[in-house]
Amino acid sequence: MASCVKWSISYIYTLKKVALPNLQKLSTYLSGSRYYSTEALPSATPHAYFRTLESDPVNHTSNHVAQFYTLPPSLHKTLFQLGGIPKSFEIQCETFQEVCLMVRKPALEMMEYLKQANYDHPTIRYILYGRKGTGKTLTLAHLLHYGFNRKWMLLHVPWAPNWTRRPREIAPSISREGRIDMPVDAAVWLQQFKSQNIQLLKNLDLRAQKHYTWSKREGTEEGEPLLSIVDHGISRMKHASDCVAVILKELREYTQKGMFTTFVAVDGVNSFFRPTNIKRANKELVPADDITLIRAFKKLLKNDWNHGAVVVTVDEIASPVGYRDSYMPKYLLGQEGFDLFEPFIPICVENYSRKEIESCLDYFIDRLWIQTEEGRTQEGKEELIFVSGSNPYKLMEICKSR
Repeated sequence: MASCVKWSISYIYTLKKVALPNLQKLSTYLSGSRYYSTEALPSATPHAYFRTLESDPVNHTSNHVAQFYTLPPSLHKTLFQLGGIPKSFEIQCETFQEVCLMVRKPALEMMEYLKQANYDHPTIRYILYGRKGTGKTLTLAHLLHYGFNRKWMLLHVPWAPNWTRRPREIAPSISREGRIDMPVDAAVWLQQFKSQNIQLLKNLDLRAQKHYTWSKREGTEEGEPLLSIVDHGISRMKHASDCVAVILKELREYTQKGMFTTFVAVDGVNSFFRPTNIKRANKELVPADDITLIRAFKKLLKNDWNHGAVVVTVDEIASPVGYRDSYMPKYLLGQEGFDLFEPFIPICVENYSRKEIESCLDYFIDRLWIQTEEGRTQEGKEELIFVSGSNPYKLMEICKSR
């Protein structure tokens, strides 16, 4: 961050052109305080065209395209504290002292489908795809906010390759021979699930529909709150993977009864259908289907249940090296994955449109992400558009050094 905001004292006093009268707040910004602090970096244009005051995704329409809306700090912590937003974007949010998402057409298209769907019918699967850096993960984040505001049950995997390439810990399953558990990753997922759905779980008062045995001395009785299973998995991590599988099974059954709508979101789902780099004690590679967490989530990706929606992304970097020759869903999913999802609705997340990139550049100028006078000129903007190729990630990376 320090490299992005090194300004001389003389330069600070030239910031009158962007209307920063409160140097105390600027000092807070330069000190690197977190973006969820009580005071955000002052905006030169608080009611600028690139912002919208409509912070509820349920109310977003085509009139909001290319505008940024602000995610309240408390909600950001609730939804994405343990993942779901790219690390580079998190760092940018720290710098800006606010979390803003752009309203884009792929998200609006998805929301329209979700509004029109008949949830009494089998679950519809939607696949977000596109080239690297176009904003698939942030589109999924926007949709998660939408589902949260509609009071849907969120079952969210922030980045699936973490389970197939770099798990925090692996261990043989204590309940199924030949299966592999990921105790720490499962406990982290349970923490995230609890954070995202705690209020809904309390309001619905969901309870276990059968008895579950975790060990000779530990179990969950029929009729106990589902939250007790969540808490057990968090506190007793060696049972966490089985607790996740039970929670998913119970919620699926409750969903089919029409008690609520379940929103399944998996970022980088194609990694579930490609070779893993996880090895057993004998050095044999573990198939994805032998991993308890992945096996449990794959059951939710099918359309043999109703009152739910499945939204996933496929991404080149989610696949292992050797499986990255195309960004199209059929290639990335492979035959197994494609057969599982077919039929599905594909939604392409493309590079910024002209309107979107101009809005983004003006937002970067407002946030002082673009620091040079040349970068603020129309000529400078055109150069940034050309060099980045209108790719959202490349634009962000280029602008942070200017």
